[in-house]
Amino acid sequence: MIITRTPIRISFVGGGTDLPEYFENADFPGMVFSTAIDKYVYVALNRKFDDKIRVSYSVTEVVDNVDDIQHDIVRNTMKRFNMGTGWEIVSIADIPGVGSGLGASSSFAVGLIGAITNHLSPTGVAEMAYDIERNDCKRYCGKQDQYAAAFGGTRFYRFWDDGYVSVSTSLDSKTKKSMEKHLQLFYLGPRKDQDILKRQARNTPDRMEMLGEMARMARDLWDEISIYPCELGQYLDLNWEYKRKLAANISNSQIENIYQKAMKAGANGGKVLGQGGGGFMLFHSDPKYHRSIKDAVGLKEVPFKFTEHRSEVIYGR
Repeated sequence: MIITRTPIRISFVGGGTDLPEYFENADFPGMVFSTAIDKYVYVALNRKFDDKIRVSYSVTEVVDNVDDIQHDIVRNTMKRFNMGTGWEIVSIADIPGVGSGLGASSSFAVGLIGAITNHLSPTGVAEMAYDIERNDCKRYCGKQDQYAAAFGGTRFYRFWDDGYVSVSTSLDSKTKKSMEKHLQLFYLGPRKDQDILKRQARNTPDRMEMLGEMARMARDLWDEISIYPCELGQYLDLNWEYKRKLAANISNSQIENIYQKAMKAGANGGKVLGQGGGGFMLFHSDPKYHRSIKDAVGLKEVPFKFTEHRSEVIYGR
């Protein structure tokens, strides 16, 4: 048996510029500033006694052929590696796996590839996971989630028009601790609209200028964060102003109401993570306001830490 552990991520600024609809057509690269956090997706891979395939996640599938697997990432990853039958794949996550906005699906893809092979670099794993999700599974996704899962840490990513991704070194521990203590993560509930990112991708040609501003914000925040870590809130607030204009249903009346309650309670910025419409919401504030913000929004708070851990095998091999 082989077990991998892969972090999920929080994206601060620049999300959407990692979509090929943007970075393949922009005058300068897509840019995203994000961090891996200490919430993980675990994937266990084991040879089965019989020739069945058993896949267990929120449901359990037992099938005779790879083509019969309903989970598209599992099906297409197994086909990519010509795995055949006689396998058991089990996934367990620290957070909800569908509609969380924390990149859990891509973390699962990265973790599954890592369980199957140890011959790929973090870049190789990230690129294969992206290719499987985007081209084999026909999902409208960008590249930031796969890279955050494969590399871990708190990093700045540039997505170039030829497909190359440059990855920064991780932030120093002092800056990360300063950022951490000002952040709160709340669970809104699962995203109901699964087509938000599809609409965002299709809207991209009409949003290039706005996305360009978001990319530049990610670069500026990265350049300034070690000197002015408390300005993260203002960047989150402006990024959210742009983000909710990228596609319908990224925000809604419930989310706007929660955002305004948090701001009145002491937050100086925040955003819905991932596609939007549900999942998790991040707020930045002076720690003295954390209690009042939690009381105001009335949502389940999820404590977290930044992590340097990248996707890795924790058992077997």
